Amino acid sequence: MTTSAIETVMHRGQPLRLDRLLGPGTRTVTVATSRDPNAKVTVLLFRAGATAPTLVVKIPTTIGAAIAVDAEAATLMRLPSRLDPALLESVPRVVDRLPTSCGDALVTTAVPGAPMTIGYHRWLHVSRRVAVARDFD
Repeated sequence: MTTSAIETVMHRGQPLRLDRLLGPGTRTVTVATSRDPNAKVTVLLFRAGATAPTLVVKIPTTIGAAIAVDAEAATLMRLPSRLDPALLESVPRVVDRLPTSCGDALVTTAVPGAPMTIGYHRWLHVSRRVAVARDFD
């Protein structure tokens, strides 16, 4: 794994080594950063030779972001008992929690698709009821 901004996320003075999750040849892609003061960094992890991600890691950059990551983890862990099994294939599964200097990073399975927020950034998307309804379909 090459040096990246993600490796600068530290725990007890050591870089968070995401390559250990999938083994040698792991590739990472940072897909989301934010200017939010409580931002999370989202990283896709690819097994060696894979074209689709296997895991997703959300890394908090502040204590506030860590609270949001913890809430997401808790919600994802409750869903299997509340959703129809057919729907669970479309929901990430919690795989691990990794300590960082700001709080635990969340490791989940990757699911196919694009984040809903991508559509929401299109011009006037949320002002069109049909477009928003299609998102939830």
